[in-house]
Amino acid sequence: MKLTCFWRTSFLWCGSRKLTSSLFATDAPSPLRTVRNHKPLGSLKGVGPTTASVAQSSFSSIQPNSIAHGQAITMNLPEFIYFDLGNVLLYFSRERQFCQMADALGISAAEVDQIVAKNDLMHRCETGKLSPEQAHTILCDTAESNCDFLSLFRAGSNIFELNLSMLPLITQLVRNGYRLGILSNTSANHWEYCLDHFSILRDCFEKIVLSYEVGVMKPQEEIYEAAIQAAGVSAENIFYADDLHPNIEGANRCGMDAVLYTDTPSLVESMRQRGIELAL
Repeated sequence: MKLTCFWRTSFLWCGSRKLTSSLFATDAPSPLRTVRNHKPLGSLKGVGPTTASVAQSSFSSIQPNSIAHGQAITMNLPEFIYFDLGNVLLYFSRERQFCQMADALGISAAEVDQIVAKNDLMHRCETGKLSPEQAHTILCDTAESNCDFLSLFRAGSNIFELNLSMLPLITQLVRNGYRLGILSNTSANHWEYCLDHFSILRDCFEKIVLSYEVGVMKPQEEIYEAAIQAAGVSAENIFYADDLHPNIEGANRCGMDAVLYTDTPSLVESMRQRGIELAL
């Protein structure tokens, strides 16, 4: 659902709102590669005191939309719930990413954009076709810059912030025993940065399905099939929230119950309509 000078989710993709397709990725993987398994902490101790307190105080701030709770809708109670990363769980700034990378390389943001587009860095990194080191070399050689890898990585990755409105929802789902996962287009460097800086990603999600590891991006069918296989339940019993229409359509074509994320109150209402009990 979810971009800035080195990203792991959407590298210089100016027309997109996505955050999960970034500049750096690992060596090219084979499709349907093994996804990451995480063990969520039911106590949420790993979320940390600040995050936990924000989540608790935010419960009362989420108000349902105007759809009546009694509306008759035939939907399965989800056995597994996937969320997109960019612009769903985390927000990001493309402008900040371009500017920070440009400063590190000693060129303009527009020139960074041109280099990325000319070398198809976003897609190659998001699908694991280009390593982080290779992406760094291309950028520095083209920009005639001697910027070191770590500096450029920080410039391109320090672009994310937590979607605070999602904290009460995620923490309550975990405490109520729901199985959660992340399904996202992203690159290795952006995911590693986010994993290091947002403990909720480590503590609350059991399955992690990322485009740079699977080798294909949403809305291609293979990445949804990998997510279904990882969840271990039938597609119709998987609920998925993404902020882009093409990704929702791709998930629906594979049999998943996918909805467009526009705001957290609307998402909460969609979950209630499917029988998920939430005290928000």
